[in-house]
Amino acid sequence: MFNFADFVINEEVYGELNKDLPHMHIAFGVDHWFVPPMGIMMESLLNNNKHLNISFHVFLTSMEEIDKDKLIRLSQKYENAIIKLYTVSIELYVGIKSPIQYYLTTASLHRFIAMSYLYPKVDKILYIDADTCCVAPIDELLNMQLGNCVFAAVEDGEDIAAARKKALALDERQLYYNSGVIWADLRKWNENNVSEKCMRLMMEREDLIYADQDAINVVAGMYGKVIPSRYNYFGSLPNREEDTVIIHYRSGKPWHPWFEGGLKTVWQEYKNRSLWFDWLFVPRNYREYRLMAKWSWKNKDYISSMKWYAGYIYRKVSC
Repeated sequence: MFNFADFVINEEVYGELNKDLPHMHIAFGVDHWFVPPMGIMMESLLNNNKHLNISFHVFLTSMEEIDKDKLIRLSQKYENAIIKLYTVSIELYVGIKSPIQYYLTTASLHRFIAMSYLYPKVDKILYIDADTCCVAPIDELLNMQLGNCVFAAVEDGEDIAAARKKALALDERQLYYNSGVIWADLRKWNENNVSEKCMRLMMEREDLIYADQDAINVVAGMYGKVIPSRYNYFGSLPNREEDTVIIHYRSGKPWHPWFEGGLKTVWQEYKNRSLWFDWLFVPRNYREYRLMAKWSWKNKDYISSMKWYAGYIYRKVSC
């Protein structure tokens, strides 16, 4: 049996709540690459939910000092925010067989530590991926009744859902949920040992190409509740519905220079108003170096393109 608390090696708390408001707990799981996008998302949440007290629970492996300083400043900027940082040991993920693809990292598995570590101090939590942006109030979730369900989430796109249900041999009556935004009842989550079952499944199976998302659907998909797509809006980009609450950039990331989706401008507006207004994207793997090279060439910056391409070759050969 996993003792998830053993893998949290440090805990820090910044800020204090100075207003008597309804309280929502929100969790993120990131590595140092995704701290700036997460910070921008946090500011978008705070700007659109000044009528809520928000406790942010950030589970991460490491971060740059400049980003930590900004998170501390963020906790001081808003009277309705507390930021709790939990440093996670990646030893928990030794033995994982599920392929972590270029767009996924082990940080996507931090949600399993978060869901167990925070209980019973926290009874319900909103878990959100960092590649998101909040554009409207989220407090409707606080009053949502889950009944006997363990979690609530948006159903994934039809093509992905159909393919993954077939690949994972799921019951045809079962929905396939996107794990980018999950509203979870932590009591039911832990009574059903969802985190542990998911981790064990990923150590046993090699066909979970969407890692944590596949695992959650196999283990607890029958106990999920579907919620409107406005809480995890990833369809019909570049347009969005008028009642959209959370935009999820699950394919193209708005901080990538080569991404040209229409909703990039929405994220850019929030970035410009955030403490990370001056953050510049830096490629993290050979795929992103190649895309930077192609984008630079397209924009006739041939010298930069050749530099990025040289970096791509070096990292590709070093793999």
